[in-house]
Amino acid sequence: MSIDDSLSRRHVLDSAGAINWRDKNQVIDALKSNGNMLKYASQELQDDREVVLVAIKANGHALRYASENLRADKDIVLVAVTQQGTALQYASKDLKNDSDVVMATIEQNWNAFGWASKERRGQKSFVMKAISTSPKALHWASDELKNDDEVVMAAVLQDEDSFGYAGENIKREVGNNNPTKYYRSKQLYEKLLPEIEAMHRHEVEIEEPIQKSRLKI
Repeated sequence: MSIDDSLSRRHVLDSAGAINWRDKNQVIDALKSNGNMLKYASQELQDDREVVLVAIKANGHALRYASENLRADKDIVLVAVTQQGTALQYASKDLKNDSDVVMATIEQNWNAFGWASKERRGQKSFVMKAISTSPKALHWASDELKNDDEVVMAAVLQDEDSFGYAGENIKREVGNNNPTKYYRSKQLYEKLLPEIEAMHRHEVEIEEPIQKSRLKI
């Protein structure tokens, strides 16, 4: 710990000792400059919405010191993750699986997607939405989705660096090809495929009557 860190910690402790942590007004004033001082507040104030909101607006990570009840409050958690995405780690289990909360988390910090529920990180539709917000969110997708061609394509076509988070099966498939060029070619092929198939059906429709006429001759 550096001298500056030691002095800062000493200042916090000195300040903590000078405050009546059961007095709501004093606590609110203290939290405006240091949200993490919620740690010293009484249990009653750690369960007070107004107090906790002041704390998490100053520092999203102060959510860790809020009551269990407020860590399960969607509005409170949304404020915390909007301020600091990694505050999601302190949210309730249910809110780590809430689509609104997790998306707000990703918008603030894609890397915090790792704190979302396993279910969300394995849900293709949600991961596709997450990737549209931040392609590097692929890093925290399930192993199955990291090997899903459509998911990886969506990420790579926005940010080639995200290919580093693709699964091993996909990496073997792409091989030494440039990932962006590979997926652009694949995307073009998939776009043209219906037209190619339609042309093939048309050729068959023309060829069949010709073959039948030849048989009659």
